[in-house]
This record gives sequence, structure tokens and C-alpha cells, in this order.
Amino acid sequence: MKTYTGFRAVLAAMALSLLPVLAQASQYVVIRSSEPALARGSILPGGTKLRLEKGASVTLIDDAGKPLTIEGPFAGPVGAEGNGGKGKGGKGLLASLSRLVGSDERRRTSLGSIRGAPAGGETQDPWAVNVARAGSYCLRKGASPRLWRAKTASRKRLVVRDHLFGVEKKVAWEKGQAYVDWPAGLEIRQGRVYLVQPQGKLIATRIDFRFLPEDAATPGEEIVWMAENGCGVQAQLLIDSLK
Repeated sequence: MKTYTGFRAVLAAMALSLLPVLAQASQYVVIRSSEPALARGSILPGGTKLRLEKGASVTLIDDAGKPLTIEGPFAGPVGAEGNGGKGKGGKGLLASLSRLVGSDERRRTSLGSIRGAPAGGETQDPWAVNVARAGSYCLRKGASPRLWRAKTASRKRLVVRDHLFGVEKKVAWEKGQAYVDWPAGLEIRQGRVYLVQPQGKLIATRIDFRFLPEDAATPGEEIVWMAENGCGVQAQLLIDSLK
């Protein structure tokens, strides 16, 4: 009995001695930073010591895909308390995020805007459909998007049409309104083409939808999947929305 109790005590002591190592085992990629020394896209080992003044902040994603925001004043190691959460993640996820965020930072510096966004601007909601931007939009399964317009000074009416079956629904914005719900009764199917057309106009915006897999369980995994499946603008907007 004493031997068994002693063995359990040894195991407990070993587990406790490993806790600091496990807590700092994660790595992090910088996705947003007010500190010039912490460049977007750079990878930080867990335990890296940071010093942030009051008003400064940095947003990271760990190798499980979960975001972590640190706000100043702060002085201490990154991830000393762990970030937890589930996600397949790993070094491959961090490498993909690093490339995505780093290349986006270079584009922002040279172009001053998100690549692929139309000249009229872009919604701040990563899950909304910009009716001026054609292309693919990624959705979580079971979700319906909102439609967004950049100019809200007047009323506007649209027709949204299923290109394959010809089913169409009308939607309308009131003056000052930027968002409107996806029209009820118009089913969203993956890969099906929809035409968004202002009433009385001949030009239509062509869009389609792609559903995220259920195993994209964290924001980091969603961002990478979007970027790799034709939803690059959404991926950047999701990065910008993380807190």
C-alpha cells in the first residue's frame, strides 16, 4: 500500500513539473499588432516575453487555431496560462496563417486595401455578401448571409435569382440601410450560381457559396480553409474581425 501511494505521489510530482512546459508548448502567429516590432505573419514560440505599453495590443492565433488578444500594459510570456480549446491545428496551420497574413500585410502596404475588394469598399462583416463583388462566398452550414451595399444614401431594390432553376426573389434596402437578410424562400445550395441584379439594370453580380467543413472548428482553421477555397477577401475580413 505504501509503495502504491509513493508511486502515485511520484507521478503527481512529475505531472506538476511538466505543467509549465505544456502551458508554453503552443506557438502563435501574429495576425494584428500595434507594435512595429511584432510584424503581422511572424511566428512566436510559446513563452516569448512581450512588453506592451498602455494602449498597445497584439492579436495572435495559436497552433490550435484559437485567437488570443493581449492588451497593454503587459509584461510577461506569451501563453503562460495556455489558450486551450480544440482544433486539429499544428505547424501546418501556423505556416498557412503566417503566409496568408504576411502576404496580406505586403498587399495592404502597397495597395492600401484588401486585395479583391471592389473600389466602392467592403463590408466589415466577414459573413455578409457584398452585392458589388462577384465570386465565391464561404458559409458555415445552416447559416444564411446578409446582403450588404456600400452606398446607403437612397432606397435600392434588387432581384436575387437562382441561375439554374430561375427562382427569383426581390429584396429592398431603405434609405440609410446597409444590410438586408438573404431573401426568404431562396434556398442556398453549394456550388449553385446566383445572380444579384439591381432592378431595371442589365448587369448582374454572379455569386456562389461554399460550405465550411465541420472540422474547421476554430477561427484559424476557418481562415485557412476560406483562403484555400476561393474566399480570400472573407478570410482577410475574418482576420480583421478577431478580438
